[in-house]
Amino acid sequence: MKSLQEAIFEYSPDGMFLVDEEEILRAFNPAMERLTGWKGGEVIGKKECLAFFRCRNEEGEAVCFTPCPGHTALKKGGKVSYRELFLQTREGKEIAVAASYEFIPASVSGRSYILGIMKEITEKKGKERILKAEATTDGLTGLYNFRYFQKQLEFEIKRAQRYLHPLSLIMVDIDHFKHYNDCHGHPQGNVILERIPALLKVYTRETNHVARYGGEEFVILLPETEARIAARAAVRIRRMIQKEPFPFQDKQPGGNLTASLGVASFPMDASGAEDLVQCADQALYRAKALGRNRVYWYGISGCTWRYPRFGKEAAG
Repeated sequence: MKSLQEAIFEYSPDGMFLVDEEEILRAFNPAMERLTGWKGGEVIGKKECLAFFRCRNEEGEAVCFTPCPGHTALKKGGKVSYRELFLQTREGKEIAVAASYEFIPASVSGRSYILGIMKEITEKKGKERILKAEATTDGLTGLYNFRYFQKQLEFEIKRAQRYLHPLSLIMVDIDHFKHYNDCHGHPQGNVILERIPALLKVYTRETNHVARYGGEEFVILLPETEARIAARAAVRIRRMIQKEPFPFQDKQPGGNLTASLGVASFPMDASGAEDLVQCADQALYRAKALGRNRVYWYGISGCTWRYPRFGKEAAG
């Protein structure tokens, strides 16, 4: 007849396992078999994390090298009460689990062990990802939303201040967008609002942050990028938008659908997050006032200048 402890281990709805001081897996209950797809006979006597589960945290770091929370519990002789991890099943499927680890001292059974308990939370983590995406993403364009941009701008400004790196901002506004909406309707206008963000993603680096600022305005945050490089990127974006064959663009003023862009940089032009936005916005306003379909940057003097060395290219 099984002891109560053995019955609890066998019939627990949560995965349970034992690891010794040498990081060797010594016990593996049926719930753990169902969770991972591995049979106890296949894993008992072997190193559990490295050989089988390939655990990682939400940042993508291999838990076995951070170090493994179970090993931490063993070394400290204590408990890791709760931690969310991702591990691979035998079939290669990644699942999310809530894990806790308890140290069992040698005085209990002659040698020290870690008792690990795991419960699958894949569905919960999936819902969390959806909620996070909805909170940070613009529903129409798929870009980051204004709220995310504000938060990321503050983060990047602090990072630029700390490491003395430049940070640039490009503001993009679709020219005569109201005219396009009035002529072709809001559904067709939404097509444009979907097409342009897709182009912005293609023509920006992965390290940049592209967001919808509001209406037909977009922003591109360029970490570790000085104004000169940002202005060149803005010119490429302006050309790309001008060359793109948008529907009904021949009905636009000038016979083409274009955009105006304003560029500003920290610390050359601005001293903080709010100041950087204001400088880029003033540059954008100047580009609009002087004919649209232009790239302008905010200069050291406090005036808005057309970016030098581009000459007519910046003006379109």
